[in-house]
Amino acid sequence: MNTFGQVVRRLLYSGASRADAEDAVQQAMAAVYERWSEIGEPDRFVHVVARHALIKMQSRAHREAQRWALQGGPFVVSEESGLDSAALEADAVRGLFALLTPMQRQVISLYYDGYPTNEIADSLNISQSTVRVHLQRARQILRKALSSVDG
Repeated sequence: MNTFGQVVRRLLYSGASRADAEDAVQQAMAAVYERWSEIGEPDRFVHVVARHALIKMQSRAHREAQRWALQGGPFVVSEESGLDSAALEADAVRGLFALLTPMQRQVISLYYDGYPTNEIADSLNISQSTVRVHLQRARQILRKALSSVDG
């Protein structure tokens, strides 16, 4: 069975904060415990349930961020805030990922983790064509955001 840390790391790679990743994995582990006798593949079950829990959390956070933006704009981290460059870079990546829908974040992070589209489709319980559409749209959004920063 995957360890708590392995699943948390996968969720961190998908753009989750450490707190959200840990909360999602804790929910998934509790679900595994409650349904242990019914689960054929606990590793996969934990991973899928944790991703779904994370999507719910991120959707909620996305709605809250939209409300905040309407009320006066998002909080921006700057060099003057005293954070080191790694923290600023991580914040920038999270900012880019925030432009994506929760499903696009999940799909693109799994893809860049090396999972083929058929496995992504299976783990997220969607079709391969839906995976490809989410990948294409996520890439377009990120490309547009990065080109506006560069130029």
